[in-house]
Amino acid sequence: MLGKLLKYETKATARIFLPLYGALVLLAVINRFFMAIRPEGHSNLAFSMTLGTTATVYGILIFAIFILTFFVMIQRFYKNLLGDEGYLMFTLPVQPWKHIVSKMVVSALWMVASVIVTVITVFIMALDWEDLRMFAEIPRALAVLYQQMGVHGYLYILEFCALCAAGLAMGILNIYFSISVGQLFNKHRVLAAFGAFIATDIVTNIITTIGIWLIGHVLDGMPIQVGMIGSAHLILCTLILYCLFYGAAYFVGTNYILSRRLNLE
Repeated sequence: MLGKLLKYETKATARIFLPLYGALVLLAVINRFFMAIRPEGHSNLAFSMTLGTTATVYGILIFAIFILTFFVMIQRFYKNLLGDEGYLMFTLPVQPWKHIVSKMVVSALWMVASVIVTVITVFIMALDWEDLRMFAEIPRALAVLYQQMGVHGYLYILEFCALCAAGLAMGILNIYFSISVGQLFNKHRVLAAFGAFIATDIVTNIITTIGIWLIGHVLDGMPIQVGMIGSAHLILCTLILYCLFYGAAYFVGTNYILSRRLNLE
């Protein structure tokens, strides 16, 4: 059933994002074309205004896509699960945690897709065809990385990717938890959700500060020195565990509210 929820959520949101991605790529191609044929040696007011207009629209569209991605993430969770549609969604033979996972995965998918599409369009406008040869140097760069750092270089890349994924999931779940707390109130739910987000952030910072102090105190008393390479691994792994810990806490809290304290009135 989780697969069906993911498929439904992806289809419902793809109708919003895919046309925007297509428009962004088209604008990037148009901008690249104008930059390629830009006259040299003298100014052309009409041409400059056209190029400036398409470049401005391109920048506005990028901004709009990221704002819309954030808005859709909130809107889909609140409207589908805590709004009028919640009466239908919770009559399905699906555990609440599957609803949470499907919303989180699809939201993360579109956030990553927005970044990838933006980077591709920047490459389209900024790079010449000859510059694309640098992508052929990636295997050589990885080989040099292995020669200099051994397997640790690859581990750093994997740990960084895991940190990005864990941090993204934690951020989404934090928002879901705050929205779920806000729906416990009969009035001013948006304000309550915003207050819950701020309160959660404060509590998280306090717990994190105490945890860092305790970990630092323990490490200072250890006779073993981990070295620079080990320290980098330790920092990355600690940050991953940090994101996983708080992400799991937000997930459990959201699932508890949707399972035991749901208030759709």
